[in-house]
Amino acid sequence: MFTLVCALIWLGVFVLGLSMDSEAPELLFFAAIFLPSLAVSIRRLHDTGRSGWWVLIGFVPCVGSIVTIIFMTTEGERGQNRYGADPKELPTYQ
Repeated sequence: MFTLVCALIWLGVFVLGLSMDSEAPELLFFAAIFLPSLAVSIRRLHDTGRSGWWVLIGFVPCVGSIVTIIFMTTEGERGQNRYGADPKELPTYQ
């Protein structure tokens, strides 16, 4: 959902930049969204049981983006892993 919302906001910012004939709105948007996107990507990698350092594979030309897409779209590990509890499990209250 985070990526979808960011993509929709970026589309609006892109249109705004076209109407202003400037790239400043897009640059500001990317600067504002960089750290939250990094955090979401690392959290997603943790859900699949991988280290957050795998996010750096995206810098490898061609292959890196494909591997990143595969890692981000695989289903997370069921149950608890070394990064914490499964976010899909409902908490049990006693």
